[in-house]
Amino acid sequence: MFPPTEQADNIIVSPVYPPEYQDFILVFPADSGVRPLYIVVSVTANVGYHAAPDLLPAFPDAVSVRPKSTVQGGGKKRDRWKDRKGRIYEWDFQHGAVEVYDRQGKHLGEFNPDTGNQNKPAKPGRTTPK
Repeated sequence: MFPPTEQADNIIVSPVYPPEYQDFILVFPADSGVRPLYIVVSVTANVGYHAAPDLLPAFPDAVSVRPKSTVQGGGKKRDRWKDRKGRIYEWDFQHGAVEVYDRQGKHLGEFNPDTGNQNKPAKPGRTTPK
């Protein structure tokens, strides 16, 4: 009840909210000094997107560099790292993996960023800007 009244203090309610509820107003006792709180419930959508990590645990000498290639569908550039040997690591937002290229930009395969295990072999003809 808003505004809170003395009667509202005597009402004890423990509602079970149906799953389709997306928001509600939480009201505290009148003499508590706490104002009503509007709460919005949000569920993260499963969009199949994997955010790039800051570091690649499986490739410790890979250092973040300026991105050059765009993601499929455009609009964003792929996060990129390089190591001392010149290998290029690009983040695959769709699969949550790292695409590795040699210093010339030739594809070497898809790798797990945590273990370093190869998930997929190199795709002939695939390249990235140096």
